[in-house]
This record gives sequence, structure tokens and C-alpha cells, in this order.
Amino acid sequence: CKRTRLMEEQQKNKVWKQTRSFIELNQKTAVVLGAGSIGNEILKRLKAFGVHTIGVSLNPGESEYEDEGVTPDHVDEVIGRGDFVISSMPETKETTNFIGEKLISQMKDGAFVINISRGAIVDEDALYAGLKSGKIAGAALDVTKVEPLPQESPL
Repeated sequence: CKRTRLMEEQQKNKVWKQTRSFIELNQKTAVVLGAGSIGNEILKRLKAFGVHTIGVSLNPGESEYEDEGVTPDHVDEVIGRGDFVISSMPETKETTNFIGEKLISQMKDGAFVINISRGAIVDEDALYAGLKSGKIAGAALDVTKVEPLPQESPL
């Protein structure tokens, strides 16, 4: 949100141009896929920044930090409202490639994707296509399907 890469690039090139093009979290919406114990901690921190939170879990509404909660089979009803889509889901047969072409196409234009769970949750080809087209504004991947990420990966 603070456009750190841009600032690092400017610093490297000794360009000291002040920019206001970063995104404030206040009044944004985050969809947290996997609102279990880790997801609940994410929700808690987001609430502190004034973010509207939507938790996606098998037991929606259990977290005091959720403004809204839905089950995974209803994610398509809320995904288009998320400025941020954050995955802390476990890897299962049902969650493999959960963030894929269909879900990405339903996301808000300019959304950010953050995956802190398992690499298999994200269809990396679909994510790259979303980034390249501008549908996805940015992605932060703590994990990838193959680690370390191969040099030939477009990500």
C-alpha cells in the first residue's frame, strides 16, 4: 500500500520526489480466506486500521473482528468487494487453486492478493495473468508452489 518498491527504486536512483500515490487502509475492505486462528489475528489487526473485514471460514461469525462472515461456498458473493484478498487457508483438496481464474475474475479491479498460507492455494498462472492485465494491483506471496521460486517464473 505504501508503494515500497517505487520508493526503493527512487532511492536507488537518487530521486527524492514526494508521492501521495499510496493507499490508505482506512475504509477499505479485506476478505480473509481462512478466518481460523491465524485469520482471526489478521482480522484483529485490520480492524485497528479501520478496515471493513469479511471472514471466509467453515464457521462464519465466530470472530469478534469480522464485520461479516461467509462460508467458502458463498465467497463469490463477497469477493468483488475486497480491496485486499488475504489467504490463510489450510491446503486441502478443496482449497488447491482456490485463488484461480474464476475467483480472480470476480475480484474488484485493482485488488491486492496476499497469500500467507500454502503455495497450492494460488493458481500462479492465473495470478500472473491478473497482474499483467492490471486486474490485480499487486500480490504478496509468502509461499509459492515451488520454493524457492524458479528464476524462469514470471512472478
